Order: sequence, then structure tokens, then C-alpha cells
Amino acid sequence: MPAQPAAAPTDATTTTAAGVPATSIHHDRGYYLGSNATPGNEAMSYDLAVFDPRDDLRDPTAFSKWYRARTSWEGEVHFDEAPNSTASLQAWLQEMLELFPPMNGTRRPSFEDAERWDRAADYAIAPDLIYVSFSSAKAGFVYDTVYRLAAKYGVGFYNVSDSQGEVWFPRPEGGLESLFALSGTQT
Repeated sequence: MPAQPAAAPTDATTTTAAGVPATSIHHDRGYYLGSNATPGNEAMSYDLAVFDPRDDLRDPTAFSKWYRARTSWEGEVHFDEAPNSTASLQAWLQEMLELFPPMNGTRRPSFEDAERWDRAADYAIAPDLIYVSFSSAKAGFVYDTVYRLAAKYGVGFYNVSDSQGEVWFPRPEGGLESLFALSGTQT
């Protein structure tokens, strides 16, 4: 397993690899990231993504182009289910939702359930990509968990919040391998 991030992003101007402010990827839709985030009090997020590891995405240029197009969030996007995703992404999501409940949608914890809210994550789910934002305070734990489950279910893993943006693909014998890294300017 790769080393976990040295430190969670702390700069208020940090953006995701897609160029969206890391504090509010769904800000225009009224969704705020981070477990204690509210309008005007956006917490920094730590963003990771898993994806369908198609062969054409093993090329850094093709991956970057696909990722930019996919994270424009046009078309059908879900926040707590993956009805049109691959079986592997659906299985990954189901286990993640047990550990990190969604901040939006029908499975959102009640506001009285402080323990589950503390672990809540913001999901954006497309057919071939699941983008997840967590409170930056949980960066190490969520990185390890997302990486481990990506390897378990054979899906790709992209460390969106990392300045180098490592992109990992499943190995035929199990586990993940880093094929390339994308700096924030490439995605």
C-alpha cells in the first residue's frame, strides 16, 4: 500500500484536481463538504475517487481528458446509490456507505446521530466514477480505507487531493499499482 498523505490540505485556496475549490465541489447545488460544513463555514475536504479501470484510461492523457469530462457532472449523478455503475463500483460503494454514510440522499444519517455524521462523506456517483469528499481531518484513515477497498473490489483509485495525483489500477494478481501521477495542472 502506498504511504498515506503526509498532511491533509490546509490552504483555503486548495482546489481539487478538477479545478473546483476543495471546500465546495457541490457548492452551486447547495451541498457543502466536510462534516461540520455549512454555508459560510465550509470545511476543507479531502477528495478521492474510484473508477472503472478500463484499458483506455491507462494512458495519462486519455485519463485526464476522461476525468475532466466526467467531473463536469453533466448527466445523471447520484449521491447515495450507483444504479448504473459497474458491479465492482456498486460493491465498493455498498461497503463504503457502511463505513462512511452519505451526507445527501435518502441514506443520510439523522442530524441527531452525531457519531454517523462525524463519518459522513459527500459522494458524487456516475456510471464509471465515484468521487468522494471527506473531512480533511480524516485524511489518513479514509485514504487507507478507500485504497484497501479499491484493491478488494478491483477498481481504479485516484488520489484527487494529492498535488501529484497518483492514479492506481488493479493488478491481475491482486492489489493496485500506480501507473502515473497527474499534477493539478494536467487534470
